[in-house]
Amino acid sequence: MGETFALKILGRAAGHPVSAGDVVSIEPDLLVTHSDTGRVLEEFRKGNPEATVKHPERLFMVLDGALPPVGSEAAEHGEIRRFAASTGVANLYEPGSGSCQQVLAESFLALPGSILGGTDARTSAHGAFNCAAFRITMPEAAEAWRTGTLKVRVPETVDIQLTGGLRERVGARDLALAMLAGTRDVTGKAVEFHGSAISGLRIYERMILAGAGADLGASIAVFPADGITEDFLCSHSICRRALWSDSDAVFAGLERYDLESVSPMIAPVFSRTSPLPVADMAGRPVDVVLLGFCENGGTEDLQTAADVMRGRKTAPGVRLYVCPASRDVYLKALRNGLIEQFVLAGASVLPPGCGISCCPDVLAPGETCISTSGPGLGERTDTGETPVFLAGPETAAAAAVTGVITDPREV
Repeated sequence: MGETFALKILGRAAGHPVSAGDVVSIEPDLLVTHSDTGRVLEEFRKGNPEATVKHPERLFMVLDGALPPVGSEAAEHGEIRRFAASTGVANLYEPGSGSCQQVLAESFLALPGSILGGTDARTSAHGAFNCAAFRITMPEAAEAWRTGTLKVRVPETVDIQLTGGLRERVGARDLALAMLAGTRDVTGKAVEFHGSAISGLRIYERMILAGAGADLGASIAVFPADGITEDFLCSHSICRRALWSDSDAVFAGLERYDLESVSPMIAPVFSRTSPLPVADMAGRPVDVVLLGFCENGGTEDLQTAADVMRGRKTAPGVRLYVCPASRDVYLKALRNGLIEQFVLAGASVLPPGCGISCCPDVLAPGETCISTSGPGLGERTDTGETPVFLAGPETAAAAAVTGVITDPREV
């Protein structure tokens, strides 16, 4: 009987064949923390202030919170710097470098066939590179710093088949929200993406879809390594450790999505209400638009938003905040004129990071926000907080210039 990606990669890491439901101890290739690094460090030192890091070369820290850090956060960053210097952690990225997802992607350290554990809500996004990317808690991260190991449960796997192609002004975020609305429970399972549409999805689109695995409750979400992967990593030998499921692998479920049938989607962040078509909410006034930040802040996303805006200014009363996902993205946006275009449109362009990507604190009472980045939607509860909606860059840009929730195909 054939094996799934999860069985193969965890069996290789454990050193013996595994079955779904087994709990195995493995050595991850990378341990990723972000704005919570200081809290992980506190956990690491609990009960043993002199604890040592087993594999400092495997630690990857991105300080991607609010900018500039002030007060206690600035002091915390100082402590992190001293810790990194004393333990030999080379991969420490300072505030302003960008979001942990984008910075890690640009580092070329999330490699095909590797295993990483990360504290970010959408660590699974790195499954775009054929990684087994598990979200871990802060105590688990601290323990992995000490021992170099993680304990994970071997998951069953669900096959998600993607066919067709996305239509104009419909993006990967819309597909991700459509999956959240339509996919049956995959909590604790692995997700593999298959189908004829895969070859047409670029890396940044795959990252959005793999990251959506977290919203579905999946333990990992993974794409095959192919020419798209090799081209992004600038190497045709980088996939030598890549793995993929066998043709006769047994899956715990099957979901199918025709990309041509997907329309622009929107989802309330602080509510368990399912995502719904943008057209169903058209006309609702919008006060703040957050474009970029942790997700949908790549060069392609900013260009997509600029194309929808077509040189128009933001609507009266709308505050548009644009945050490139990394310093490299920011430089590219400067060179190709995107930053100037957003500024002339009335936007405020922020330094790379994740500081206010979905923060209700930027809103006055009664205001509404559309953001292209937000917390894990699988963790939502009805809190009664200020209305914040998650949508793709196309829908965000359409709202910025019309002042209301608008189907971007009508702008």
